Amino acid sequence: MKTKLNVLLIDDDDADRMAVARALRKASFPFEVEEAVTGREGIERYAETHHDCVLLDYHLPDIDGGRVLEEIVKRNGSTTTVIVLTGQGTEELALDVMEGGAVDYLNKRDLTPTTLGRAILHGQARQHFRRTQQELLQQLQTANESLQAANERLEREVNAREQAEAAERKTNAALTTANRELETFCYTISHDLRAPLRAIDGYARVLEEDCGPTLDETGHRCVGKITESSERMDALITRLLQMSRVVRGDLEISSVDLSKLANNALEEFSQQCNGRSIEFDVADGLLAAGDESLLYAVVQNLLSNAIKFTADTDRPRIEFGCEELPDGEVAFFVRDNGIGFDPAFAEQITTPFARAVNAAGYEGSGIGMATVARVIERHGGRLWADGRPNGGATIRFTLGSRLPETARVAAGG
Repeated sequence: MKTKLNVLLIDDDDADRMAVARALRKASFPFEVEEAVTGREGIERYAETHHDCVLLDYHLPDIDGGRVLEEIVKRNGSTTTVIVLTGQGTEELALDVMEGGAVDYLNKRDLTPTTLGRAILHGQARQHFRRTQQELLQQLQTANESLQAANERLEREVNAREQAEAAERKTNAALTTANRELETFCYTISHDLRAPLRAIDGYARVLEEDCGPTLDETGHRCVGKITESSERMDALITRLLQMSRVVRGDLEISSVDLSKLANNALEEFSQQCNGRSIEFDVADGLLAAGDESLLYAVVQNLLSNAIKFTADTDRPRIEFGCEELPDGEVAFFVRDNGIGFDPAFAEQITTPFARAVNAAGYEGSGIGMATVARVIERHGGRLWADGRPNGGATIRFTLGSRLPETARVAAGG
């Protein structure tokens, strides 16, 4: 997902427009808002920019909101999230706009920064899922077409045509059912997206099991890609849910021994090391005030990345320690001599799904570092990285408070 979403707000009421814009500014996710006061102006602005999201007032003075919705969907409906806003809505109207291509229908009286921000982000996730599903179903359709072509070479033309028509009707029915289910699931919280994922994976496995002997090499490869893609998306949803849990709930602040957490994490990573000889240097007495379970997630993610990115290093060395900054604040760090990264991409390291260019050959999604950043932010601290290609990396973080004296000694203070 982008770090900032472009939103087009189409509403002729000045007060309503100001209220919605204010809610967007207060939302937890950054939005860039462009406004239009008529339906025609909204269509023209959308044609110029193709915004990520359109917030559409259904009752406009010049054009019916349904017409505006139709124009937007016709121009670029597969990538734009359209949410209809109204002050006097009915269930019939809600059904009409959803069938017309809108992803949600909100009452202006119930808008808050949280509900509006959540509706936009869920709409974006739904559109992304729709596109992914279409790609997967296209691959499945390609495999079916290959199977039909093979049958046509072995059977008479009439029988092959009849079988193709029957298969097409069956596929269309399955697609109709799947799309109807998708419409329902898109109103639920993110982890319910696993249900249609399992369905896609299941259909692929049924195709492999029931029709495997008749599939050619291309068909098998396409079915394999469908299965792999569904597993990757399921893993991403799992990591996103884990990150969302990290940033929820109250912090339970206590004195935390980070040295102990690091040593415990390294014991767990013994299998990840695969018998590699890695030199670990964990400083003693690294104490901090924070939520122990969340700080363990920080230490665990940073050490795991260091182990991963030193896999091709002849003599890997990983260090966990702390140092006192010029202003007296203490920064903890994890340093390695692995592949490093281009300093130009340092800010991307903590962005979900954004990874350094030279990390492309290593497993991961970038969500781990995004989780670290959220935890550090919740503790009132800072997170930054230094490195150079093939010259190792150092990840530093603070926790927004002074360390106990024993930790300051460890930092050399």
